[in-house]
Amino acid sequence: MNNPDKLSDPVKKEYFSDLYWKFGYLSKGLYADELQKWFDIFPRKQFCVIKSEDLYSDPDHIYKWDR
Repeated sequence: MNNPDKLSDPVKKEYFSDLYWKFGYLSKGLYADELQKWFDIFPRKQFCVIKSEDLYSDPDHIYKWDR
């Protein structure tokens, strides 16, 4: 029950899962890869990519911006 090996390293650093990489948070944070999938289907002029920092710091300016 009290196995020190399991307690000292609960997550094996050498573990890799293709499914976790494909659907995990880290891979979804690579926005260029995600956007490219959409750019392959739709024209880029139909997209409006806004950094969250800009939206949070000055939302009125972003909402009024003439696209």
